[in-house]
Amino acid sequence: MAQKTCELKISKNTRVIKKDKKALVYNAFFGNAMICHTDMTKLLDHICQRQSFHHLKTCGGQPDLETAISELIQKGFIVDNALVETNPPYALFQNNEIQTGCLINKLRLNVSLACNMNCAYCYVDEKDLTQNDALMTWDTAKKAINEFFSLLGQHHHKFCIIRFFGGEPLLNWSVIKRSLNHIQATKKDISVHFILNTNGTI
Repeated sequence: MAQKTCELKISKNTRVIKKDKKALVYNAFFGNAMICHTDMTKLLDHICQRQSFHHLKTCGGQPDLETAISELIQKGFIVDNALVETNPPYALFQNNEIQTGCLINKLRLNVSLACNMNCAYCYVDEKDLTQNDALMTWDTAKKAINEFFSLLGQHHHKFCIIRFFGGEPLLNWSVIKRSLNHIQATKKDISVHFILNTNGTI
């Protein structure tokens, strides 16, 4: 491996949201996101502390350290220590322009964490959900749609992507239907491409 962890750092655009034994790692510049388990979040912590590659290998925990580091680099979560993140393409977004939402042209509405199947690979553990957690309310969906189209209008976007996601999103068909009607009334001259992630059994 060409780069050792002592030559790497956490990108200033990386955000880590931890809960229990999982964490959401998100790059606010590129929009990349990943659900991580304990070993990967520990690896990020060690890189943040500038631990050496040798130290990480002796600590154990991550079965394939080089693969894990390569994945973190590829998604932009960690970067070369020499990289100045105000250089191109970052220079386009100096003066906190990135915080204005100018890059946003995609909306994912996770309308249902509930599902009619129980796939082993799914990130949702339904036994941890309450009934109120499982389905997105129309009020939440409407607020998200309004904020999204407000940002699109501010930055003169003419195209966007809206994805209905789950769980199984069709279990919350009433909110999807109201969302589609509201989007049609709100989008004005913006072209909208819709995506629905479904298991196809309903």
